[in-house]
Amino acid sequence: MPEVTQARKQAGWTTVSLGDVVDVINDYWDRDTTTPERLVAGEHIDEGELRVRRWGMTDDDLIPPTFNRRFQQNDALLHSRNIDKVAKPEFGGITGEKVFILRSKDEAILLQDLVPYLVASDHFRHYAESRWAGSTNKFLNKTPLMAYEFALPPLEEQRRIAKVLQAAQGSKLASGTLVQSAERLLLATYKEVFQDAEQSPRSLSDIADVRMGRQRSPAHQNGDHMLPYLRAANIKDGSLDLSSVLEMNFDPREQEIFALAPGDVLVTEGCGSLSQIGANSAWESELPGTVCFQNTVIRLRAIPGKIEPDLLKHWAKYAFRAGIFAAASRGTNVFHVGSTRCAQIPVQIPDISRQRRVCERLSVLQLALGGCKERFRLAALISDGALSLVLGDSA
Repeated sequence: MPEVTQARKQAGWTTVSLGDVVDVINDYWDRDTTTPERLVAGEHIDEGELRVRRWGMTDDDLIPPTFNRRFQQNDALLHSRNIDKVAKPEFGGITGEKVFILRSKDEAILLQDLVPYLVASDHFRHYAESRWAGSTNKFLNKTPLMAYEFALPPLEEQRRIAKVLQAAQGSKLASGTLVQSAERLLLATYKEVFQDAEQSPRSLSDIADVRMGRQRSPAHQNGDHMLPYLRAANIKDGSLDLSSVLEMNFDPREQEIFALAPGDVLVTEGCGSLSQIGANSAWESELPGTVCFQNTVIRLRAIPGKIEPDLLKHWAKYAFRAGIFAAASRGTNVFHVGSTRCAQIPVQIPDISRQRRVCERLSVLQLALGGCKERFRLAALISDGALSLVLGDSA
């Protein structure tokens, strides 16, 4: 049971359970109603964002019978299978049985505006994760949900807290919208540059050296030339994760083939998810000395006079976002691009005489996107920090 500090007790804070102040609403929807209404399923609720940005409609014939509960504007929606999915819809509608509809019993005791923040807090998350039901498909039952205890501020303090949290959340949402706009602008510019109808298609191997890394085997686990190497696990979209870098033996001849050079583009060759095939990042000598690469990675190296190294980096980003690497892959459970198919990917790029100017333009947009992402990161830290500060520990 959370303890309220003496100072907060004196200020009027009390310890309550969620069931004392919040109802789980089961207002059943009449499916024979002919007027279409908005429908919110789990897929329409984004993790970490209270606003509902998309929805379905109840006139869809494929709606399962379990979507039969009505919510009101500003109710809190909590997904019982994924507690990171919390929403505060700005409209009324219909949802399914896996989503809890939470509503304050009495706003003279608990403001409805605070309810979604309560179940979005780290304090609630830690509580709920310790009370999962199920083994493989875990879920939160109503009983432990209603038993959740927290420190309830007096009403005037609730109003102040709600304003702070709403302002922090608003800044986070605005920053997220800015990131999305910057990403759309960059992708539109990529399409303009790399779908240039005036340029005849060429194979990727005509402008870049395409090479798959060396296969890992027990024979290479020891030797006189042990070197670090990068694998698919190290390659993220636009960054490298170097927290776990393995080593294997590369003799001097192999080092000439598999050693990385600044400006090389490293592409994820295989993955269980098509959406992640082709995630890539450039190597800029982030680790000292000679570093090689494994056959779960394809290395692209610009051919001088054919493509500027920076333009190759931008093309790889475009190819990943446009699904070009995914379209070239084959497989069922695990998908692989392969160096041969990768080398045959058709490309359309500006003439070499224009490439520097194009690179400058794309780099400005990339820098702007990076600034937007940093702003969003800071806004998210402030939002999450404010939530943790006022609701996170019940202290």
